[in-house]
Amino acid sequence: MPTPEPIIIPLPQRRAQKRERPNLRFQARRLGWQLHLLRHWWLARHRSYQPFFVIASARTGSNLLVEYLNQVPDVHCLSEILNWRSPIAPRRRVGAAGAIRHIRRWLQTARTPHRGCKLFFNHLDDFRLNLPDLEAAFPGAKYIVLYRESLAEQFVSLEQARLTNQWLLLPGEQRKQRPVTVDPVALRKFCDDTRRDYQQLFSHPAIHHRGTIFSYEELFENPGRLMGEQVCSLLGVGAIQPKAPLRKQNPEPLAVRVENYSAVAALIASPLCQQRHELQRQRTARRIAA
Repeated sequence: MPTPEPIIIPLPQRRAQKRERPNLRFQARRLGWQLHLLRHWWLARHRSYQPFFVIASARTGSNLLVEYLNQVPDVHCLSEILNWRSPIAPRRRVGAAGAIRHIRRWLQTARTPHRGCKLFFNHLDDFRLNLPDLEAAFPGAKYIVLYRESLAEQFVSLEQARLTNQWLLLPGEQRKQRPVTVDPVALRKFCDDTRRDYQQLFSHPAIHHRGTIFSYEELFENPGRLMGEQVCSLLGVGAIQPKAPLRKQNPEPLAVRVENYSAVAALIASPLCQQRHELQRQRTARRIAA
């Protein structure tokens, strides 16, 4: 049976702050997806599988990684199934238990031996879901952690996506461009919050025992080697030479994309706007190879 296509959910447009009637069409779509999940859960045969989770923050190349994962035989990775702004997600009030139930039902719709989904830090927070919850529900799960070394690049990319509402750039699509004015206070807070999210994640032994971590920069530089050495080896599947259906959205340097670059250049170049993470066994392997 062919592997289902991954579902990629872009974030919605910002709306004016005004009182709106309930979106009945959206609610109907959400109900339709819930019925779809229930049908698979109760009527389809359940097969054992190896669960895995891609944990990342926005604008780290996670959509590209999901595309690569879905090119690997026997692997299927769903996208943002806990993005409550999407009809494929549950309402936030279901809490952690409801989010776990929702993840189980979505993974049941796949048919591959290795099944996973992408989880953003803010989506976990929305449902008060944490790594111990995932560990209790999916014992033995594997974790693929993705981050971006340049926090300034990530911040500006996020701001541009919000301004243009363009979260993906597919072949043939016109790239939307809007200059960004960087607020130094907002940038500092973003760097602190993002670094804290990853540091808290690394405090859990499961990440070190059954996980791997790499950066957007590493993924972009040599996707074939990284997928083989870190992702496929972790999952226990054959390596592939991935093909990229997505285009890089922001190839220009920050000096071109940031209107007040001269005012924030020193901050952008400072260690505050950089991060580098590595698991102990990855560090050991790199030293041996060197």
